[in-house]
Amino acid sequence: MDYGLIIGILFSLITVLFRSQYPETCLLGNLPGTEIYRCIGKYPNVTEIPGIKIFHFGASIYFGNREYFRSQIFHHVSFQQSPFAEAQIKYQNVRAEQGEKSKIVEDDEQLPFSNYKYDYLRVIILELSAVGYMDSGGVSMLLQVMREFAVNNIMIYLACVQEPVLESLERQGFFNSVSKEFLFPTVHDAVLYAQSECFAS
Repeated sequence: MDYGLIIGILFSLITVLFRSQYPETCLLGNLPGTEIYRCIGKYPNVTEIPGIKIFHFGASIYFGNREYFRSQIFHHVSFQQSPFAEAQIKYQNVRAEQGEKSKIVEDDEQLPFSNYKYDYLRVIILELSAVGYMDSGGVSMLLQVMREFAVNNIMIYLACVQEPVLESLERQGFFNSVSKEFLFPTVHDAVLYAQSECFAS
């Protein structure tokens, strides 16, 4: 028996499992004068779009890493939920569990920002090109995250969604709560839409 081969296989399996549960995440910035977006910090010339955060998640989103997905978004955006917003989210989640169909946030459920520092943030774009699969737990977490930011008047757009993920979102009834107008083929399309809709003078 080749123990070296067995050890190598086990190590590879552990590595794959770890990378799927804790994949690479980063904020993307724009290479000025182009429609190219790359990880801030890795590429010195990229710049962040004012009022917009572009978040990249480097693996499929499923039950095993959905909490990591959420925590990394909040970490990169440096966002803190207000106690009032947290209470509102709990209320919305109860409604969702009871089978009530509703928008991400109703018009009369808007709440103030948790801190004046975040007033300038209007849109978060989730760049999902590396997300090849999303189970029901992942879809549920995505909806929860969108609600958490929506009650603070921060919209989330989805960019570069792969076909299997789009089909999963359809099956799970995701678009009963989220408009498809927030779905974009590229990051640049999402940025242009955000700038025209949220930052128009």
